[in-house]
Amino acid sequence: MDVDMTDGGEGGEGGAAASAAASLISRQLLVAAAAAEGLSGRSLRKLPFLTHAAAQPPLPLPCPMLRFLKAIATVAASEKEERKAICSGESTGKT
Repeated sequence: MDVDMTDGGEGGEGGAAASAAASLISRQLLVAAAAAEGLSGRSLRKLPFLTHAAAQPPLPLPCPMLRFLKAIATVAASEKEERKAICSGESTGKT
């Protein structure tokens, strides 16, 4: 099934810009998913909340999708490192 990602059927640059934005968001979503690979279901459910809590500077509300996906990928990678350190018995430096 094909899905039209344009902005209401207008041709020209508007449709191309929407398509480019959708492609960029899709790629960033793939990066975020790869960063979260291996996390438990419970960790995945907490990820959006941890992302908003950990963001420096704070994420605006509503948050642009691309910015949020970049932040969530960063937090997912951080969570994996933290869990890896806990499993290996190392200290993460967090309290």
